[in-house]
Amino acid sequence: MKSRLALVLTVVMLFSLLLSACAPSGGGGQETSTTSDTAPVKSVEAVIGFTASQSGSLNVESTRQTNGLNLWMKQVNDAGGIKLKDGSVVKFTSKFYDDESNKDRVQELYTRLATEDNANFMISPYSSGLADAAAVIAEQYGKIMITTGAASDSTYKKGYTLVYQAYTPASKYLTGAADLDSRFANKLIFISQK
Repeated sequence: MKSRLALVLTVVMLFSLLLSACAPSGGGGQETSTTSDTAPVKSVEAVIGFTASQSGSLNVESTRQTNGLNLWMKQVNDAGGIKLKDGSVVKFTSKFYDDESNKDRVQELYTRLATEDNANFMISPYSSGLADAAAVIAEQYGKIMITTGAASDSTYKKGYTLVYQAYTPASKYLTGAADLDSRFANKLIFISQK
């Protein structure tokens, strides 16, 4: 439960940082205007594109990842969206396909998300292998992609500039625990010397 909460919070922070760093552009999202007592509010719809393994060997894990993303979108949209610096409000929708737990299918579908569906952002499929296949396409078409179900270091050693990792890299899984353990050991040594 704590790891899901941490994942959702990490994704929320990453989206918030990405959205607050850039003003909405004319391409991609739908824009509508509504009026309030003070001034018109520009509402922008951001499309998040991704694949999910609704079939194949990664079905269970992928479904959990999709449920987390859908929960995040619902909570953000129900709260009124994310307000940008310029006063615009961003709300989210998603476009996704079943990748069948297949790398070739991932590349075909991420190409469709980038070129036909005009997704504004992308979320990786679940698993390091599938995320690596999607990263190539995201980078090729200039789409920001957040990997949320992949921890392999190899994807991030390829020089991609638009792929961001929400998970701790696999090579660093226990570094926090080792640091915590060394602090605890130092306190025990200090206490025993008194």
